[in-house]
Amino acid sequence: MLFGCGFRRSELVGLELDEIQMRQGHWAVVDLIGKGGHIRTVRIPEWVKSALDQWTVAAGVREGRIFRAVARAGKVWGKGISQNVVWYVVKTCCERAGLEHIAPHDLRRTCAKLCHTSGGELEQIQFLLGHASVQTTERYLGCKQNLGHLVNDLFDLRTAGWPHENDGESTPVKSSDLEASGHARWFERLLSELQFELWIGDAAEIRTKRVRKQKTDRQDAQLILRLLLEDCFPRIWVPNWENRDLRQLLWHRHRMVQAPTRIMNQLQAVALNEGLRCKKRLWRDTGREQLEAFPLAPWASRRRRDLLELLDRLSPTITELTQTIEQEAEKCPEAQRLRTHPGVGSLTALAFVLIIGSAERFQCGKQIASYLGLVPSEESSGDRRRLGHISKQGNALLRFLLVEAAQVTVRSLPEWRSKYFHLALRRGRKIAKVAMARRLAIQLFWMMRKGWDYEQVKRFGPHAGQPEHRRGVQ
Repeated sequence: MLFGCGFRRSELVGLELDEIQMRQGHWAVVDLIGKGGHIRTVRIPEWVKSALDQWTVAAGVREGRIFRAVARAGKVWGKGISQNVVWYVVKTCCERAGLEHIAPHDLRRTCAKLCHTSGGELEQIQFLLGHASVQTTERYLGCKQNLGHLVNDLFDLRTAGWPHENDGESTPVKSSDLEASGHARWFERLLSELQFELWIGDAAEIRTKRVRKQKTDRQDAQLILRLLLEDCFPRIWVPNWENRDLRQLLWHRHRMVQAPTRIMNQLQAVALNEGLRCKKRLWRDTGREQLEAFPLAPWASRRRRDLLELLDRLSPTITELTQTIEQEAEKCPEAQRLRTHPGVGSLTALAFVLIIGSAERFQCGKQIASYLGLVPSEESSGDRRRLGHISKQGNALLRFLLVEAAQVTVRSLPEWRSKYFHLALRRGRKIAKVAMARRLAIQLFWMMRKGWDYEQVKRFGPHAGQPEHRRGVQ
């Protein structure tokens, strides 16, 4: 075990019989606790397992510690052995073989070097020995550079425009995996240029797979590798670059619309301080003249002038962005169909198409509501059910646009208006607005999935043609 598995003395004396289990068709020591509390699984070679079986049969070990003391009469006794006994046994056996100054740890180092010379990977040797750092493994191996073995010729990063002698041959698909995070688009573009297929995983689901409380970049990489090997990597849908660029257009227009609102609020405060209370009339021609007419202190006058100039400059920019969004919506057939729904304009329709992507990713309207964060958070157990505020685990811009569009729909359709006031009386206006937004999102989803306009959905319903739905068209 010291030589074949690279065990430490402390690990060897604490080894118990029930820790040896069958994993993936091979015998292994499972959940071995090593130095520093590090836990690892070590595979046992066949020749080591054969010798171990011979010892357990001869010693009659059926449970507990595997290695125990043997009396001179040949009787096995005690519940285990100490580390000093292991040192004495190794020293005695080596002296009989004509080897001097051999310690148990030398067998562990020999195991590491033989694994390396046999072609073993450095990281796999690190896992075998249970080292916390790969630098420790390198010191064990005494690695030196060998220019005759060109390890960097074993791979080929081929980009557009680089000549290669095998350009006519098919190359294997290269892949890379990444946990979802921000500020990494430069890395995605780099991998795309190098013709790598990038998988991005759900960070929240990956976090649930982590058992240990320690978190480092190396442990995260090992966790992602294990999920890939076990075919459990939680891959998420990633929009293409054109989709992302159009999303930037929507966000830019949204932020530009928010800027005049903040400026107008500041000008309203200036007017109120001077006794001018006009509310919305302040932005008409007469209100604007009154705002510019009353005298102010030098810096207050400077502030008023700058705010008015900013307000005048933002209006043409917002108009241009709005026209661009309408043009992009005209190019998208799905957005045109969604615009037929009352209360839904070009901005909301285009945002819904870009953020949802493919409607086939979702099976029902409940998944859409959950994806957009329009479902309540829940903490229930047993007979107790506790619902909180909406989860907001989705795109904030689309959620905002759906709430705005739902209020217009409520004013446009009588059946929506009655439903809204019914909910408002029972639960309040805020909850009623979110409920209407959730209903609008579900209806837009079915319009997008079925390829129908509003009149068709209104006539047939979202479950038309499904025999299990009583009210659907058969």
